[in-house]
Amino acid sequence: MFRKATYLALALLLGASSAWAQVIDQALGVDQSVNYRSLTQFGPWDDRNYQLTQADLDLLSADEAEQADPIPAFFRVELRREFPHLRTSGPAQYPRAAVPLFYKRYAGLIQDGAYVDSDSEYQQRETEPAAGAGTTEIQLSQVQGANEVTVEINPANPMQAVAGSNNNGGQEMYYSTNGGASWTIQGTLPNTCCDPTVDWKSDGSIAYVAALSGAIGVSFWRSFDGGQTWVDRYNLTSSGSDKEFIHVDRSPTSPYQDNIYLTYHNGNTMQFARSGDDGETWSIQAFSSDPRGIGSDITTTNNGDVYNAYGAFTRTGHPVPTVELLKSTDGGVTFAPAFEITTTNGDFDWPIPAFESRRAWVYTAVDADRSGGPYEGSVYVAFTDTTAPESGSAANNHTIIEVWYSRDGGATWNVSHPHAMDDTNDVDRFNQWLTVDESGKVHVVFYDTRHFADRTGVDLYYNVSSDGGVTWGEPQRVTSVSSPNLTGGQEWGDYNGLSVLDAQALATWTDNRGGPPNNKHAWVADIQLGGAALDYKDGFESP
Repeated sequence: MFRKATYLALALLLGASSAWAQVIDQALGVDQSVNYRSLTQFGPWDDRNYQLTQADLDLLSADEAEQADPIPAFFRVELRREFPHLRTSGPAQYPRAAVPLFYKRYAGLIQDGAYVDSDSEYQQRETEPAAGAGTTEIQLSQVQGANEVTVEINPANPMQAVAGSNNNGGQEMYYSTNGGASWTIQGTLPNTCCDPTVDWKSDGSIAYVAALSGAIGVSFWRSFDGGQTWVDRYNLTSSGSDKEFIHVDRSPTSPYQDNIYLTYHNGNTMQFARSGDDGETWSIQAFSSDPRGIGSDITTTNNGDVYNAYGAFTRTGHPVPTVELLKSTDGGVTFAPAFEITTTNGDFDWPIPAFESRRAWVYTAVDADRSGGPYEGSVYVAFTDTTAPESGSAANNHTIIEVWYSRDGGATWNVSHPHAMDDTNDVDRFNQWLTVDESGKVHVVFYDTRHFADRTGVDLYYNVSSDGGVTWGEPQRVTSVSSPNLTGGQEWGDYNGLSVLDAQALATWTDNRGGPPNNKHAWVADIQLGGAALDYKDGFESP
């Protein structure tokens, strides 16, 4: 039933952890028609696999061994039963949240009757609220394991900002009342998993946050005190969703000002939710007839048009993956059919030396120019891609950041790169984020491996374009200390964060400067847009 995958390829893909050296006792299995050792082709060994029967394994897909998610076979079966809408062919059959959901539910892998990673990055520990150190670079989290960090400055009060990260026990929230000079841990949103996303109402009176919750449903909260408390939980979906992101239309000239939009997917069918009453009620629609995909983001222009871009898989009649655009001209009530922005070399995700387990992937970061300047109305879509069709070998894949921009409402598109393109065989860039400030400048951050000859570690870099994304300056190093390679299924997480207001830019990222092996934390930096506080290129520090 299953397509073959070699032990060596899987060991390299999943980090060659100790789980692969596990002695598996066939006699302990409940169904002797099952070869239990063969279950390691589907992920790391877990003793709970002994309870699987052939009927359970029949739920797995024909190309299950090609799904690189580092979760054990028994949990794959559990997800297939719980979410029957999961894809059964091609890439991305499991949600990106499957790894943190496994550790949230089961705390870790069990081998020989004992937890083998109980001291891992996913171990749940208690944490107390604490303030940051007030330096240019600040460690937000106090408990090891935080990743996927997002941030947003209050548009009406630059002294206030909120941020969130995946962390042990759920989504951890942070707030600042002094422009990012210091931060306080607000706490963990109850019964949450991951994928934090934040935004503000245009007058700054309400902050919003969304998270994956429970059995990876989409939930939403509000804060009326700058992120110090979160209330009014609203569950948009109960389970089976993934990779949500939020956007508020804050333009004073938009007929839909302060509409809240959320994008996510169910079983790789894109979903869209909107609220016109500050999040009190929501309407939801699915794009069932449009290409399936994952990794979407939303923006709006001054006239209220909504742009929702995402990476789509190969499909019947279209043998190459694409980045698709969904556009609405009536505040998200209706959308035109999906429009292809471009094709990609990468087909969803692929391993690289710095990201060999969770893998780099095509997800979008989207924003628009609402400045009133020469490029007003321009729409920007940034994503990670490979320089050539992807390979199963991490060493053979080379990643770049592409920024596509349109000046005509999404009808035509051009591309630029916010980094050099003559060193792509030696340097990988990935996990980008993009935002456009109130003057029309386009800002990006991304991981960059240039300080590691083997491309296994990262630094966060920043760049800006002043001509509508056509040309870029020299990328500036944000991190003063490099992060060595992370192990574990979640690694660097799916994305970093960036918010810009006036002369202030706050960048957030997953940092491992305390490693190796793993000392993973959420970090934030206040980037001085003049560049004086950046540029650690000379005499940089490595751990």
